[in-house]
Amino acid sequence: MDVSTGFSIIFSIDGNFVLANKAFNEALKSVKGDDFTVEHADDLEMKSSSFKKRFFWNDIIEAVKDGNFSMNISFGDFPNIYKCHAASVLIENRDFVVMCMNEVTPSHQLEKKLMEKNGFFENLLDELPQMICALDENGIIRYWNDQCQVVLGYSSDELVLKPDAAEKLMPNRKYREEILEKIYRKESGVLRFVNTAMHSIDGYEKTIAWNVRFMNNPLIPGLNYWLVGTDITAMEIAMKSVVDSENRYSMISKASNDAVWDWDLISDQLWWNDGMTSLFGYDPEEIKNTYQWWLDRVHPSYTKAVDEKLRLHVEEGRQFWSDEYLFRKKDGTYALVFDKGYLVKDEKGRPIRFVGGIVDITHTKNLNPL
Repeated sequence: MDVSTGFSIIFSIDGNFVLANKAFNEALKSVKGDDFTVEHADDLEMKSSSFKKRFFWNDIIEAVKDGNFSMNISFGDFPNIYKCHAASVLIENRDFVVMCMNEVTPSHQLEKKLMEKNGFFENLLDELPQMICALDENGIIRYWNDQCQVVLGYSSDELVLKPDAAEKLMPNRKYREEILEKIYRKESGVLRFVNTAMHSIDGYEKTIAWNVRFMNNPLIPGLNYWLVGTDITAMEIAMKSVVDSENRYSMISKASNDAVWDWDLISDQLWWNDGMTSLFGYDPEEIKNTYQWWLDRVHPSYTKAVDEKLRLHVEEGRQFWSDEYLFRKKDGTYALVFDKGYLVKDEKGRPIRFVGGIVDITHTKNLNPL
């Protein structure tokens, strides 16, 4: 028994010491405690009751009856941690328990530190406002933080290590396969961007913008696909609304006989539809997107009054504006026009845009162009 560098002990089935190796005897000499003090290494019997109490001896006996038994233990004032293996043996028709203990203090401390580090890291990930999840190479979700649950409603218990998790989030098989194909590119450390439509637990479709990296992370051993996501559903809806609005605006302007204009008051850019060409003869390349280009073509006798009235209207934030004036066509003649506009404001009531249209009313006034 003394060949071993660990502790080797033989107990009777009732937990009394029978034999221990030299390493254990030497270790016991240094143990100090109220009920576990050893003056002589051979004095083992008197320490049995204390040893049994500290090691939960009854639990060990029950465990070894079912086969080999293994556990991590520490005892007395010993700060060290030991990996304990125990088994029952039959010696001369008597039952004994053989126990071997090897010190695992360094690895135990390292494991504890790693667990503490991972616990801190996991808590940190749960506190972040971004969605964070990890997929293994088989499409199984390995990690799912709290923000993922906030956005999509599924808890980590409902998705992590569940084979049908991806199907719940993306029910359409073809779409799911296309998205997973985009995610599963083994470019270690390379950042990729994947926008994904996912179904929440209540059946609503959410658009998530994911950043994807194939990488190691101490939280989960091995290489996994780590995804950091942002819910962009509201932005997608807003963008679609803007696009729809722009499309409607474009169709209306094309269908209109007016010279439709759109003045961005922030950038001072003025956009015109095709009416400037069809009504007044200007080629598209001649038309400048500035307020001044339009004002330069207002007849000089109207320029100052029209300009002042329009600017005052914007400054005072009045919603509707209209005026009549003479506007110079490409051929040098003037048309009498009726110009009308609508002032658009932001959420704070500040003018940001002015839209309107010019109608040629020359024929209604029977005016001889200058």
